[in-house]
Amino acid sequence: EIVDVQRFPVDTTDFRSLLTRIRDQEPDAIYFGGVIAEGGLVLRQMGELGMDIPLIGISGIHDQMVIEIAGSSAGLAYVSSPQVVENPALDAFEAAYESRNFSDAAGPYGKYAYDATNLILAAIEQVGHEDKRALAQAIRDIEFQGTLGTTTFDEFGQTEIDVTIDILQVENGEWTVIDSH
Repeated sequence: EIVDVQRFPVDTTDFRSLLTRIRDQEPDAIYFGGVIAEGGLVLRQMGELGMDIPLIGISGIHDQMVIEIAGSSAGLAYVSSPQVVENPALDAFEAAYESRNFSDAAGPYGKYAYDATNLILAAIEQVGHEDKRALAQAIRDIEFQGTLGTTTFDEFGQTEIDVTIDILQVENGEWTVIDSH
């Protein structure tokens, strides 16, 4: 049963009043639809308010920075995260990225950004960039071979990529897979 729905403006950093209202309703868990910085702050402030319930987040909080921001409250975090099926192109991407010694890891979304960029470039090569409708249609119709395997789109514009869904929890300062489907 959903006991409350709260929204906050982008760049909010103090969630204590919202969390206090939520805490007083004694929910079993909090579902959080935000991303990294806000997710870490919500977790840290939950701990400060004595909230010992799970924060279930979208894959947008599956990042080491959330753990760093949340500190000792990071263990309250659970997230579902898509994992692409291993393939030689993905292995090559990861090896090439690692060999460049970037200061930041590719993270869970680097491979998606890489393929999205190359998919758009492939569509531009097919139809150019002047006719936006033609470009949008070329993207919808593409069958792109990339690091994720084959990417296509359904009739609603949603990607069709072979993935499994990992359920992760923060344990000992690290995201740990606790289930996979």
